[in-house]
Amino acid sequence: SGSSGGKGLTTSQMKTISFYRNANWNGYDWVMTANEYPRLVWEGLGWPDIPAPEAVPLAGAGTEADPYRITSPAEFALLSWHVSILDKHIRLMADLDLSEVALWPIGDLGAFTGVFDGDGHVLRNGEINLQTSGVGLFRCIGWGGVIRNLGAENVAVSGNDIVGGLVAENSGTVLTCYATNAVMGHDEVGGLVGTSNNGTVTSCYARGAVSGNNLVGGLIG
Repeated sequence: SGSSGGKGLTTSQMKTISFYRNANWNGYDWVMTANEYPRLVWEGLGWPDIPAPEAVPLAGAGTEADPYRITSPAEFALLSWHVSILDKHIRLMADLDLSEVALWPIGDLGAFTGVFDGDGHVLRNGEINLQTSGVGLFRCIGWGGVIRNLGAENVAVSGNDIVGGLVAENSGTVLTCYATNAVMGHDEVGGLVGTSNNGTVTSCYARGAVSGNNLVGGLIG
């Protein structure tokens, strides 16, 4: 029911190789075969290594000149499952209604150090309710990472500590963004950003109900 981080998987997902390969488990002494849990190579089972990540199923190349292009709620939701997008350029191509997709924070497989350009579009509706620390539409923006030109409206966000209406933890740049979300947590809870560690927040605003115990702010916890 709770964790300090990571993703909870169903039994079926725990026995599906693609979840591990796309989280970059290859090259770390893990082996796996279909319909079995991952095991360690020293057990001598003769199973194959977990393969390298699959190609991200999005239009574009993830570069500044040819960013990955997000055109649907399903495409936005899959970003959190692919570790290879974490240092890439991504552009939102339309306003999206997230109410029909399961959401996990982007950057919970590692800090996001790429550029996510909302291009003036809005992410609407939906819910992220996790009993973990570090909860938001984006979990962690690392040094050099940028989120810009993005709005988030009516996305209910709740977690334990470090909870933000858009970004849980910011060590990068949040520029010309806003959130009008209900945000709930324990400590370090903010309407836009849960906690900012040497990051910058510029030309942004938040408007929504924010509740928590300690280090709680309408904009930044």
